Amino acid sequence: MDNMKTKDNGELLNLETSLTIRRTLLENNKIAASWNNSKSATDLLYGIETPTTEQHDSIRKEKETFCDMMYTPLIDKYFKNTHNKTFLEFGSGEGLMAKYMSHRFKKYICVDVITDFLELCKDMTSDCKNIEYELLENYYFTDFTVKDESVDIIISNNVFCHINYYEFIIYLTKFSKLLKKEGILMFDIYNADNVDWDNETITKHTELYKAHHILETLFHPISSLMVHKQLTKLGLKLIYDSARSNTEAWNFLGFRKD
Repeated sequence: MDNMKTKDNGELLNLETSLTIRRTLLENNKIAASWNNSKSATDLLYGIETPTTEQHDSIRKEKETFCDMMYTPLIDKYFKNTHNKTFLEFGSGEGLMAKYMSHRFKKYICVDVITDFLELCKDMTSDCKNIEYELLENYYFTDFTVKDESVDIIISNNVFCHINYYEFIIYLTKFSKLLKKEGILMFDIYNADNVDWDNETITKHTELYKAHHILETLFHPISSLMVHKQLTKLGLKLIYDSARSNTEAWNFLGFRKD
């Protein structure tokens, strides 16, 4: 079977396109060539091929609220002055968070594994002069220019629910090396210990991923206990765990390097 129909819009989704999306990190340079007109960067980001102004504003406000409620309190708790700090966002996507927060830092580094996402990000943040962009082309970080022990704050939003355990450990290990002493790492996961498979959010995403034939690789709950243990081994200390006050599957975590 050379082609498959998407469930939602009936357009043909090339099988090779699906496979290259699933191998995003290993074969990132093939994505642009293999995507056909039925795929767009915003479709993969949001499940909406061309968001309306209203939809885009809603997405932007959601990102900004998340920054205000989750990232900012921890950043302000551990850093009295952020204007001399280097900030790295892993999985920067369209650049909505970068545009909203970059003014607070000396340097803001946007990292993504998909060229099209970084291009969107560059357009979104074209007026932000302190932003640098890094394309991560493989697990070995061979062309990655960010030096170890050069970053004060690392965040990642809605990324790790889309990768498997093996990839996750690779990233955690690299993040621990990138962070300066007393640097902080913040990210969210879907805690495998508390996942409710009938949850509305999970059900909605299940239908989206089924439509693009990539369900099995685009939702990976991760054990919060495993994360704690691994980061402790890497020299990071837990500073925040939303599961302590919220037992739902979505779990926001913060760690600090000793």
